[in-house]
Amino acid sequence: MKRAHAALKNAPGISHRTLLKIMNDDPAAEAHEHLDRNILTKELDRVTQVYTPYGPVIDSMELPLEDGATHSWCHVNPFALLWEMCKRSAGFRAVMEKEYKNACDEVRTIAFYSDEATPGNQLRPDNKNQIQCLYWAMLFLPHWLRRRMHGWLPFALMRGVTQAKIVGKLSHIWSRALQRFFSPDGFNFAVGMRLPCAYTNEYYFMKLTCGPMIQDLVAHQKSFGTKGACGTRCCTKCEAVLNIEVDRLPDSTDFVHYSTAKPEQWGHHTRDSFFATADVLALVHGKVSKNKFQKLEQALGLHYVPNGLVWNMGLRRHFCPVENQYEDWLHCLFASKGSAAWEIAGFVGTLEKVLKGIPYFKGKPAGQVLDDFARLIHWQNNIKLIPRDFFSTRASSDDAVFKGFAVELMAAVKVLARFSVAVLLPAQKMQAHCKCMLTLSVITEMLETGDSVVPHVARLRQLIYSHREQVVDVYGAGIAKPKLHSQQHVPDCIEKWKRNLDVRPMEWKHQIVKSMATNQLSRSALEAAALKRMVYQLLEDSVDMWFLPNCLVQAKVMEACDELIQCLAPYVQIIGGLRRSTTMHTTVGLVKAGAIVSLSHGRLGKACVFVGAREAASQQEQCFIIFHPHSQIGRGGGWRQHEWLELAPADDIVSNLSFTIEGSLVIPHIPNHGI
Repeated sequence: MKRAHAALKNAPGISHRTLLKIMNDDPAAEAHEHLDRNILTKELDRVTQVYTPYGPVIDSMELPLEDGATHSWCHVNPFALLWEMCKRSAGFRAVMEKEYKNACDEVRTIAFYSDEATPGNQLRPDNKNQIQCLYWAMLFLPHWLRRRMHGWLPFALMRGVTQAKIVGKLSHIWSRALQRFFSPDGFNFAVGMRLPCAYTNEYYFMKLTCGPMIQDLVAHQKSFGTKGACGTRCCTKCEAVLNIEVDRLPDSTDFVHYSTAKPEQWGHHTRDSFFATADVLALVHGKVSKNKFQKLEQALGLHYVPNGLVWNMGLRRHFCPVENQYEDWLHCLFASKGSAAWEIAGFVGTLEKVLKGIPYFKGKPAGQVLDDFARLIHWQNNIKLIPRDFFSTRASSDDAVFKGFAVELMAAVKVLARFSVAVLLPAQKMQAHCKCMLTLSVITEMLETGDSVVPHVARLRQLIYSHREQVVDVYGAGIAKPKLHSQQHVPDCIEKWKRNLDVRPMEWKHQIVKSMATNQLSRSALEAAALKRMVYQLLEDSVDMWFLPNCLVQAKVMEACDELIQCLAPYVQIIGGLRRSTTMHTTVGLVKAGAIVSLSHGRLGKACVFVGAREAASQQEQCFIIFHPHSQIGRGGGWRQHEWLELAPADDIVSNLSFTIEGSLVIPHIPNHGI
């Protein structure tokens, strides 16, 4: 069982069949027991199929199918999962109790998320491999934890082919899922649950309300029964914003087109007005012709789903799309043809014409010039964010949109902003285009800081509104897609929930599902098998250091080092041995050896190694960074690296920077967002 435990924990995304082959072919395992499928299954069930005061961790519910049968849907009992995690992990108990008791009511909420993960060939036309993933998180937990893989907890998985057969599809799925969290006749987070205290044998009572649901715009439409950009009323939160030809807008009314609508013209929906609109469809359904009913749906921007989330009367006290829909800035700006993809294409297209008039570039294509410029940038943790030929190959002549992953487009915006400052503005070329791109770059930098942007949301709102005006002025109203309007709601979401959310941590979590689905032999058992693996990894990792602000990744035990112990003495009273690693989770994200980091008090350093030492008072591991310090040459100049090493607590790390190198000097790219 020990070998089965090690195999499942170290390879959570590998199927039983593949895992058995790897482990039993390992020469080092000859002296041990031969693993078979039953041993792995028993070990998996030992951890995941446990019973708590709130029921089993893994449960099931019946969902109606279109053919009249039912589908047994395997899901995680959220109450039982929290109880079991607190039972297993003192660190999790401590962070839960501390953060909950210190939180305000606005963040004592649960956030929800769903999206499809596509294992294998993502271009497969039938989408048979797609898996719908439902996750949830507690917003009172700190940003550094919510951005990690275990900051968002699994609820359920469902194959796309199964979802297509469910009556009500994703809308009904979410209706049943939310009933599991806020049941009128069972366990209900709004009523509260009991959890053990961290350092005593007592218990505390935790109440949580229904918080934001963050998804891409298409998932919002499927979950709420809204039509989005396909409807005449194209925004869930705005009554007066329409998506029709501008010359067809009714005269002498307050209706406006989404491309020109200003905030004071939106006509905000309220909870009452939205549900009144939804109830109109329920009232006339079956009483008018199908053609008239479809025209009414089109005009109201809603698709009637009788058993869907919006028409679940028992959940209306907890959930309303107008209040709970959280626009994801990553999708609005960068993913799925976000507004930034159109702006990048317009910028590069204009640059192609401008470079012909600058003799220095000798008629080189704009893509080649930008690719050469981008190769000078060293990104955070020395990770290659964009390919060498990104700007030369990603432009699309068909729809004038740049194609790429969200992380690539985010990097492209930073490249274009730096190119604007270094080349175009001094040459007095493309002044308006550069100003627009620089505004987008500052918006991106602010949003990337996580919850640090919350106190500066007024400035973020002003920048997003200004950027919309600049985009329309520079590139014309044709580039003002519906996502350009949706991203203007992002500051309102951040202000309402006191949290800056994006979907990157959940996308990282998809890797387990994708690996399992790629290697799983039986597709019918995929939902339950992959979900159990996710829960297994979560519960086993909860006994480690995942719930500390700073923790080493794959650390190794160090030999005794008296000199290092003396350096650590001012910070901690050490007990036990020392550990070291080349990678560390910090409050600003993952930091690897070789990264250029800014530290408190205006210091700059190149990370060399990370050290962990167990502290006597707290009994927890404290983490430190050993780095090569840098000193600045003149005011506003580059930074020179020194050969000696210095040591600082990991809490001193302020940010992980990209940089360029000029000779022997490092030129760090310090964000210009004013936070």
